[in-house]
Amino acid sequence: IEMDLMTTGDRISFGSTIFDSVQIDIDMKNSLADFHFEALQDSGIYASVKGKADLMSGIIVATVDSAEVTYNNISISNANDWIVNYSPNQKVNFEQFAVKSLETVLNVNGDFVFNGMSDLKIVGKDIEISDIHTLINSQDTGRVMIAKEYPVKGHISDLIINFKGDLENPELNLKLNSELLKYRDLKEEFNIGDFRAEINYKDNMAATDIIFTNAEGKGNLKIIGDIPYRNPLSEIDTLVEIDLSDEPANLRLASENFVLDYFLKLIPSLPDIG
Repeated sequence: IEMDLMTTGDRISFGSTIFDSVQIDIDMKNSLADFHFEALQDSGIYASVKGKADLMSGIIVATVDSAEVTYNNISISNANDWIVNYSPNQKVNFEQFAVKSLETVLNVNGDFVFNGMSDLKIVGKDIEISDIHTLINSQDTGRVMIAKEYPVKGHISDLIINFKGDLENPELNLKLNSELLKYRDLKEEFNIGDFRAEINYKDNMAATDIIFTNAEGKGNLKIIGDIPYRNPLSEIDTLVEIDLSDEPANLRLASENFVLDYFLKLIPSLPDIG
């Protein structure tokens, strides 16, 4: 079987996203296919995916050697060749899937099951704290902003996210550890400290275990307890929306010579505490 397909279209919908221009190229010989998907939206979304697909077995194996998605000022690309195994109507297996934005690389591994229990892990190492600040603030495209260097320097040494279960009843685990963070601008320079956080989410409840430590171990703040939180992976349906207003938060804060003003420097727009 041989097939060479090139098609273009305007105003094509993928779920709730509508693209103004789409082009799909497929060159298929027997069970092997080269493909290139490209889409553009006037509001600022661009996507391009290029690779090969092996259709020989009951599992479709896709190898993507080039992927790029741009949304507003955020650009995401592949950091390696993506290898994705698709079992029709069953699951998607991410065998090799490293996503890059700025200098940050996140590795995705595991199975996303359509009607069953998924098991996915996202891992990041040595993430620049300035990359996180840039990605968060790149959402605002409504006004022209003068680029200003983020004054906090340092890395997130480990970022690990585990997702198990399904979208309606997920079990999420987040681990986040930083190295020593430093503040430096034209007026002053000093060490801030580091932090360690673990959050476990299940049954609309987030169990937190967070500790902020001032530089040189001079003080710390511990936040431990449970916070009611609506499922972040499920779309809100007003007919079945869960009311969590009666669920109390149970948080314990323990401070030992902790200087909060240092950590407020992570958000430059906040005023200093005198």
